Amino acid sequence: MTQPLGTTQSDGGSLDLLTVLEALRNDRRRRLLFHLRQHGSATLDELLDVMGIGTETSPTAPGIRRTRATLYHCDLPKLEELGLVAVDVISGTVRLLAKPDLLDEWLDLAVRTDIGGRQLVEDPTETERDEIRV
Repeated sequence: MTQPLGTTQSDGGSLDLLTVLEALRNDRRRRLLFHLRQHGSATLDELLDVMGIGTETSPTAPGIRRTRATLYHCDLPKLEELGLVAVDVISGTVRLLAKPDLLDEWLDLAVRTDIGGRQLVEDPTETERDEIRV
């Protein structure tokens, strides 16, 4: 069972294949991990933006509430339980813990498959950055 957000502690040690595949099974988690790999950490609001929900949108809209609930109660707790991220609910930040061994290769493959082989660039003006792979 998934623990409440911010209660699971991990050092982000080496990953096994089953852990990586479990994390990448879900397209929302793939997007979150891709963003965190590029930036190292993010606020919860930034991650809502990554999931397609802008912070300018009314927080009471049904789609926003559902997405926020999914992020807070499903996706982030699962990634935290798997030892891939650390969530600090007090500061509202999420930090990637996973070391770039096994995760990078599988994340690249999953994202490449999601976007049909096109290069994923979060900011079109940043096409020269080395850390953007896929």
